[in-house]
Amino acid sequence: MELDIRQYLNTAKEQQDSGALQSAYRLINDMTAAGARGPAPGSASELYVVCAEAAVQLGCLEISTACLKMYFEGNPPANQFLCRAYLCQVRLKSPPPPGSLENLEEAVLYFLKAIEIAKHESRDYFIVFNASVLYFQTVCLFLQPGWCSHLVPSLRQVVRSLEEVAEQDHIWRAELMMHLIGCIVDTGIIEDAASFAKETEEFIKAHTPHLYPRIFKLLVQHRLTHADDLIETSTQSTTLAVIYKIQEFKNRLEEINVDEPTKEELELILHILMDCTKYSRSPLISGQGQTPVQPADRVAFLLELALLALQVKHQEVAAECLKELKSAGEASIGQLILIECVNCEFNLLKREAKMNDYSKASVEARLREIGKLDQCLQTAVRGGDLQAMQAVCVTQWSCCLPLLQHNLKKRIQSPLLRVSHVLEDMQSMLLEMRCQVHSELAVIEEEDGRLEASLTHLQKAMLLDNGTQQQRLSSAVRLLQLRGTLYQTPSRAEDKAAMLMQQARDMQLQDRTDVRPILVAVGLLLAPDDFQIVLDADNTSKIPSGCVGSGAVAQLCAKAQHHSTSVRKVDRYLARQGDDTNNTERVKLWATLVKTARKQDVWDVCRAACRFCLLYDDGRWKISKTHKCRCSEEESCAECLQGCNRSQTCVRDLLRLLADIHFISAEASVQKLLAEGGQLNSPVVPAVDSETSLSEEDPHCVVYRDWIQALSAYATSSFLRAAELGAEMREPWVVANAAVYLWNYSSHLLAAGEYRRLLPTFHTLVAILQKTEFTRNGALFVLLCDAVARGLIQPLCGPDSIEPAPPADRSKNRPEKGMEKAASGQGVFLDPVALQDVRKALELCDYALSISTCNTPGKTVPIAARKQVVATWVQVKRLLQQNIGTKVDTKDECENEEVSAMTRVLVAVEMLQCNRNPRHMEFSVPSLSTVCASSLVMFSY
Repeated sequence: MELDIRQYLNTAKEQQDSGALQSAYRLINDMTAAGARGPAPGSASELYVVCAEAAVQLGCLEISTACLKMYFEGNPPANQFLCRAYLCQVRLKSPPPPGSLENLEEAVLYFLKAIEIAKHESRDYFIVFNASVLYFQTVCLFLQPGWCSHLVPSLRQVVRSLEEVAEQDHIWRAELMMHLIGCIVDTGIIEDAASFAKETEEFIKAHTPHLYPRIFKLLVQHRLTHADDLIETSTQSTTLAVIYKIQEFKNRLEEINVDEPTKEELELILHILMDCTKYSRSPLISGQGQTPVQPADRVAFLLELALLALQVKHQEVAAECLKELKSAGEASIGQLILIECVNCEFNLLKREAKMNDYSKASVEARLREIGKLDQCLQTAVRGGDLQAMQAVCVTQWSCCLPLLQHNLKKRIQSPLLRVSHVLEDMQSMLLEMRCQVHSELAVIEEEDGRLEASLTHLQKAMLLDNGTQQQRLSSAVRLLQLRGTLYQTPSRAEDKAAMLMQQARDMQLQDRTDVRPILVAVGLLLAPDDFQIVLDADNTSKIPSGCVGSGAVAQLCAKAQHHSTSVRKVDRYLARQGDDTNNTERVKLWATLVKTARKQDVWDVCRAACRFCLLYDDGRWKISKTHKCRCSEEESCAECLQGCNRSQTCVRDLLRLLADIHFISAEASVQKLLAEGGQLNSPVVPAVDSETSLSEEDPHCVVYRDWIQALSAYATSSFLRAAELGAEMREPWVVANAAVYLWNYSSHLLAAGEYRRLLPTFHTLVAILQKTEFTRNGALFVLLCDAVARGLIQPLCGPDSIEPAPPADRSKNRPEKGMEKAASGQGVFLDPVALQDVRKALELCDYALSISTCNTPGKTVPIAARKQVVATWVQVKRLLQQNIGTKVDTKDECENEEVSAMTRVLVAVEMLQCNRNPRHMEFSVPSLSTVCASSLVMFSY
């Protein structure tokens, strides 16, 4: 019987015949039944393992499980077959998903048991190697920051075991050792990592010198060796020199509070690569002077350098790298694909200034590059080049990100699907990116009504998530599951609200009359006692009849009082919530109600929901400013840091959501102001008939005026609070959005020259922009600085504001403290407070002028904005009685001679304009004809 079993198993393995496997399994069962009446021979127990291995290969997991169960029940001896049984046991289970530490530990335990048994017998050494390969395939998904620290004990044991059995595959051992270095670094114990890195370095020098550049890169990346030693080593070959310079450049990009790497550093690396076209095949670690770069390595370095140049937006360096790459004849198929990726990114960078406006042309241009990358990905898949496939996927995802807008994301669905499939098939370790891709695809599928497909993508995203998106993903899964149970009524109010909200979101825009009751029902579910009262604040029919006096102004007063009284009821909402309330879930539901009502233009529901949602902006969620470890003795620093990172990601998501609601709340409040006939921060103009006379002494008018001003202040504070949250999160785009909103809604005051009225708001906004080092929309920043400067000096620039300075005491050679000396002509006396404002205005003008000299594509400032700041700067100089020399020192350090020349002309024209007013100080300025001649000379170039 045993011979028959072996024949069936051989047939099953050689011919992939599941029928033969079934026959072998039946005979094994018969033999087991017979053996129950007596002791089973040793050879019989071995057949269990052989059959289990064959069953795993053929995908017959039930047979494999049954065979292993019978084998382990027989108390097998510690030999080769026990090792093989342990390895087969692991293969029965799918690789543990990231985040599943229990499953990981269970799998690792089987590997270590097999290795420990096998290394005691020389004839079983091959099992140690096989187990190490299977171990690595199993844990590879955990080889990412935040998780790989958990692999240190087991991976160290695997590496040591290969050393003990003197495994001759030195390349494999070196690979594992380099991975172990990264895992130890992830624990934060740098001394241990440096010690093991030294051991690995010596091993690679002795056995696999061609791998030395890789270990050297790790040493530089994590700074595991003294800087002087790294520099000295880098002089041994051009390859090491390039690695050192590129990696140091990357390190400085990632570090905070260090000088940013410069374009010149990239150009130096490029020149090294351009000068090393000749090569030899001498070893890298030979000590015999410089070893030229191999052609394949040179192409790889040029690709890496081009990507770095694109990252820091140095187009010239990127263009030179591309030129060198296209002329290199040694590039492989995979490298040619990568060159096309770089070319696509370069094309997008060249058009970056135009891409940001989301015009039809810019969107189509981006879609063309995405189409090229999609073709590259298909080519890479056909060629089977895993590195090229992964690199194209990364580039494609980067190019698709700006198009993940509500009305554009469907156009990139197909490329993103291909990216997700390719990364999944190759089991890519880019888990975070894969998680994000599946999340976005889930949204697209849900919007198209394909709930099953959306749920599948969400479940895949949850398996890939490292824990930072767990809350968001689990919430999305729950909502999808609720949508699949339309005929069941959930018990929780939150679930009922979520289901109603989804119904409202699915309704067409023309069904607004039907959607409002649904949105109100959602609000009543979330705040049954208070929502209706707050909602009625906008309903004039709910004003108590006894409160309405006679006359239009009295009615306006009653409306104001009713609104103020109603919205104050929101303050008691949080106090009524139970201790078991999930605040995160609640704030997200309120936010969804706000956004849905805003999209459907149901403004009263939107305003009411905003007030409830923003109650949660009370400081309960804060960005941690320190990264001190607070772990317990049982918890490693890596686990503590990982938990903190997950928590901070959730906090950032919530703060970003609150900032979004602040924007909508402010917009809804402005809409209310417009309905009342007012505008943001403007004087009150009640919407009454022209025959009604208004008096500031009328108490009804005062109540209404104060109410309108309070609404305006509420909207302004919402915009500023959103900007503050953006600064707290260090997300300049949020602050920029607040600036754009406030600038646009204040256009009527800017046109009227009401800079003083805007001063408090814009001054705060400029301070926030400076704090976040915002530089993207330079024109807006310059105009805001100018508006603040004008607001500061506006009281001093009117016709009645100039007070002649007292006669100067000729015995004094310099002005007294707090006074500025006049250059010539009429002086202006400034009290200390006014002088402080003027000096602040000068600082802002200088700062704005320095920003306006930026020549980076997409960040240039229009000449009209620069002219406006120059005019203000000259006015400030006049108030400070500081003459302006012929060189026109604006402290802007402009490198562009054309911009400098234009500035000199603008300053001269403004000085001439000031000299036309006899009450002002007279500047020393060239004649008008000289200025005109200078401008003509400038434009002739």
